[in-house]
Parts: sequence; structure tokens; C-alpha cells
Amino acid sequence: MRIMIVEDEDMLRNHLAGLDEWADMGCEIVGTAQNGFEALSRVAELKPELIITDIRMPVMDGIEFTEKLKERNLNLPVIFLSAYNDFMYAKQAFKLGVIDFITKPVHMEELFSVVEMVMQDARHNDQADSLEQENTINVMLSEEMNLDSKREWLDREDRTTRRLVVLSVEIDNVDLLHTMGKPLSQLSLREVISCAVRKYPYLFWTYMDHRGLFVLLFEPLDGEWELIGDSMKIAKEVLEASRQAFEFSVSIGISSLLPSLLQLPQGWEEVRKCFDYRMLLGKQSIISYSAIASLSNDTMDWDQERLAGLEELIRRADKNAIAPQMREVYRELLSKQLNKAFIQHYMMEIISRAEKVLGELSVKEHYPDFNSIRMKLLAFDVLADLMKFLESFLLEVTELIRASGQDNGSIVIRKMKQYIADHYTDEISLNTLADHLHLNPSYLSRLIRRVTGQTFSDVLWSYRIDRAKIKLLAGDVKMSEVAYSTGFKDAAHFSHLFKKTVGVSPKEYRMSGINKE
Repeated sequence: MRIMIVEDEDMLRNHLAGLDEWADMGCEIVGTAQNGFEALSRVAELKPELIITDIRMPVMDGIEFTEKLKERNLNLPVIFLSAYNDFMYAKQAFKLGVIDFITKPVHMEELFSVVEMVMQDARHNDQADSLEQENTINVMLSEEMNLDSKREWLDREDRTTRRLVVLSVEIDNVDLLHTMGKPLSQLSLREVISCAVRKYPYLFWTYMDHRGLFVLLFEPLDGEWELIGDSMKIAKEVLEASRQAFEFSVSIGISSLLPSLLQLPQGWEEVRKCFDYRMLLGKQSIISYSAIASLSNDTMDWDQERLAGLEELIRRADKNAIAPQMREVYRELLSKQLNKAFIQHYMMEIISRAEKVLGELSVKEHYPDFNSIRMKLLAFDVLADLMKFLESFLLEVTELIRASGQDNGSIVIRKMKQYIADHYTDEISLNTLADHLHLNPSYLSRLIRRVTGQTFSDVLWSYRIDRAKIKLLAGDVKMSEVAYSTGFKDAAHFSHLFKKTVGVSPKEYRMSGINKE
């Protein structure tokens, strides 16, 4: 396979290009470039089959470079090299069809593994039937071709009347996973899906583009099979296999039974709508279009004041006040004569408020699966039964908060200190810490001040100053190097804060340490 490397860091670019393992894998580095602009000017000449590129580069970054390739109809597989703080690009990159992310510092075993999968996928796509499947799907989804032209295309392959179901598989929380440095591989996921589907007697196609990863299940020409029922079984197997194989989780949308490939755009739209409910159902959800089709798309004008009050009762673990409050909610819902969809949305909001509180108090991980709670809630047809279930659930939540000591402040502070120790050289803030701990920033700020008597900034700067003290006494290191290596943006700020905190300048502190020796 012909590989092009695009990286602005000379040392990393030269290192990657000079690896002996490429030849052993049957790969050839056909060229390198320092940025996307230079790479774009050389693509036609070098004819790479795979591009490994950094995200952040001067002149033209990896995102713009990939967009330019698409504009030129160069559908080359692209692997991004990215730092942890590049997660803002993750969603945009997946829309461009980027194959995978390798987090810096680059681990060669991980890079070679992804390249090997690209090579395997390329061999698979070289097969004529795979290419024809992709062409057929693109034709069916095309907005430029009319229905008669699409029907003529299908008539040539005798597939016009074959019924099918579309499954769409999406990775949950892609942006968050990237901030944690976890590998995301669409190719690995496609292989897991294929293994699960092969157990069933269905012709299936897999398709991957910027819209996601899709599986088309076709009804057998002979024999009686429950395509809809089996698609649910397959989805469950994919969820379980993904859970065992990857650090990330997936959710799956299932279309209705489509009469033929002519209705493929309808199937695409149905699975897209399925994922509108993932926020309500949570991660690792299987969402069938037939189950959500009857739900209203309207939004309810929720009583925000009542919901906020209920949330505060949960936070205080006020067990005695929960039941009366829920009776008020019940009477209000009855008086408004709301339909089932509105009521379900309202109850989902209450569940989300409870989940939010448990997350803020760092006890969420000890609670049963919220996805299961939501699925049970959607199964109720009688409001009285639903309210009884929800009240029981909220009482369990309050008991859990009471048992855990209501806020677990010491646990949060311990996690904060560990986070600072691991990342004090980076640009971190209260917000980045809150994202890491999945806590509300305002709540976290109050908690830190209550437990430590300091602000987060005070704790962070104090730790950095302590690390600077060690480095100052460790050897003849420049003041600027000490500053940058302990998270300070410039030496002047470092010197000012050091003297303000310690009482002497960094230079004086170093000299006092030398004199003591």
C-alpha cells in the first residue's frame, strides 16, 4: 500500500517515514509533506492509497486538507494523528469519513494495527461485488436521479422487490471518548458487525461514509424468516460484541421493513430519527423506528419551577417530600389531559434530573443502569402505574445519596488532586476538570472551596509552585524552562507568582537551597 505522511513536526515525520516495518507490511512511503497545502499539491503526483496526517498544522490543517481531497473526489482513507486537546475536531473529522484517530504520542503498534485494517478493508473493497453494492447504495440515495432511473438500475440486478431492513450503528459520545485518548475505529466496528450478521441466513451489505456505518439486511428469497425480529437479535449481539471488543459503546437504530431498495432514502431517514431518542434512552440503546413512530415530535412546555424543586429535593435526599411532590405532578398531568408521548417526555426529564444529581455527587457509578430505567418507563401504558414506578425509583435515589454521605466531597477532591498531578503542565481550568469529573462547574467550584478553603486556581498554582521548587533545587535549569515545564505560560508570570507565594524570587530560592547544602 502506498502511504503519504503529512506532519509539520520534522522529527516525527522523518521517524514515521523511516520505519523499517513498513516494508515488512507490504507498504511504501511514497512521500511526505509539512502541511496540507504541500500535500495537496503532491497527491496527484504521488498517488497515495492511504494518508496519515496531523490535525493541527500551519498553512492548511488536516481538516481542511481532507475537505479539499473530498472536493476533488479523492476518496482516500485518512488516519488522523491528534493530541488530546484536538477533540473539538473529532465530530467534524468523522463527518469527512476519517478512518481513525491515533493519539499522540504515537504508539507504533496501534498505528500498524490500524494500517493493517485499512489494507484488509482495501482488499475487501477491491472485490467487484463490494464495489457494486456501494455504487447501488449511492444511486439509491442520490437526489439527482429520479425514481424511474433508480428502478432501471435495480432491474438489471433483479433486486427491485426484495424487502430489507436498515441498521445504523453509531459510536456513543465520540467527542468525549477522544478527550480520554481512547481509540476509535470504524473498521474494527464493521468487522464486529459482519461477524454478528454472518450467523444468520441473510444477504447483507455494510456501508460506511460520513453519515455513519450502516447494515442492509435483505429478506431471503426462500424460506420464512422474521427479518424484523432477527434484526433486533442481531443488534443485541452487536452491542454485546462491541462491549467486549472496544472501550467505546455503540447504539443502533433499526428502520421499518422496506419494500425494496427504492425506499432506501426512507430507511436512512428512519434510522436518523431513531438517534433523536438516544439522548433519552442513553448509551448502548437499540432504537426501533416502529417503536418511536407514534411518539410526538412536539416539545412540552415543562413546568421548570416544579422540575427544579423536585431536583433540589433529590439533591437534599429529602425522602419525606418526594411522595407529596410526585402526587402534585400526577394531578397536574391528569388535569392537562396530556397524551402518552408528552407524559413520557416529562418523566424522562425527571429521570435526567435524578441522573444529573447523582453525577454531580459522584455516586452515579454505583447506581443500576439508567438505560434500563428509561426502557422500563417507556413500557408503561397506565399513568398511575408509571407514577408508582417513578416514585419508587426516586426514593431509591434518595436512599443511595444518604448512604453515600450525600456529596462524597473527599472523593472529588482526591480525584481533583490526581488530575492536577497528571496534567499540571497542560492548560487546565475548572471547566476542564469539571468535564473530566462529569460535574457541573459551579457545583465543583463550591465543593472545592468548602472542602479545601481555596479556589481551584489556588490549588493548581500551589501545586505548580511546589513542583517548581523541586526543579529549582534539582539542577542548573533555566528559569524559563522551569516555568514552562510546570505549566506557566511565561517566565515573568512565574517569577511574580512564585515570589508572591513563597516570599522570595525563584533565583533567591535556588540560592538559598544551594547555600544550605
